[in-house]
Amino acid sequence: RRVHGDTNIRIWKAKASKSLGRLAPREQRKQDYNEKLKKRFKHVTEVRRIANHRHLPANLRSAAKTQKEIEDAAKIRLNNKRKHSKKGAVPYEVEKEKPIVRELE
Repeated sequence: RRVHGDTNIRIWKAKASKSLGRLAPREQRKQDYNEKLKKRFKHVTEVRRIANHRHLPANLRSAAKTQKEIEDAAKIRLNNKRKHSKKGAVPYEVEKEKPIVRELE
């Protein structure tokens, strides 16, 4: 394949919170010390919880919550429809075989 000059390349940092620039020696020593502390106390529950925490913006969290509520409501409606209709009238569909609504690039 040919790559044109106007191609955009997206690069991720291994640790998102780290800055790209060089650090002062004192700052580098402090970060190294903090990393050693994290390794030493990684088995402690509070430290593990902080280390595993990932920040998620509030608007994304609320959007995901809203979407989950919508999907749950649809499932409840479908189950109620099954309960109050003739047996076999509302068939069970496998999630994989449901029609694709849209594809994202």
